[in-house]
Amino acid sequence: MKKLLKIVFCVAAVALILAGCADYRDIVLEDMSITSLKLKSASCAQLNLAAYVNNPTGGTFNVTDIDGLLYKDNVKFAHFNLVDPVTIQPRLKTRIPMTIEINLDDPLSVLAMGLNIKTWNKKDFMMDVHAVVKKGGLRIPFVRKNVPLDKVLEKVKVHSN
Repeated sequence: MKKLLKIVFCVAAVALILAGCADYRDIVLEDMSITSLKLKSASCAQLNLAAYVNNPTGGTFNVTDIDGLLYKDNVKFAHFNLVDPVTIQPRLKTRIPMTIEINLDDPLSVLAMGLNIKTWNKKDFMMDVHAVVKKGGLRIPFVRKNVPLDKVLEKVKVHSN
């Protein structure tokens, strides 16, 4: 009987924990703007972003990790990562500053494509993204593969100031 009670208790605890984490789907990234771009070297840049996030839930979420690969015509072009973790406060529409570091795999490929980024065809780029969001002691991983860059930019409405 004790063993059955332990199993029931564990199942109930897991259900409550998972129910508390289900509300992360309610968080909406409404807009994103590029606040600055700093070249660190010929192959590395820091991109400062302002993410406008709506968190209608009662929970605080921490984005602890974002890593990704950018492909151009199915060839690895660059990789990027979140420099510092960010916190999404509960019941707020807020601006969250983020810093992303971008490292080019082959700096010469940028020269071959032309230095004016606005002339690049965004449909030629795909992304693989891995992110980790934490709420309390729970860790929620997100993995997306072969995400078209142009669709991301459309959906999030990225623009520069």
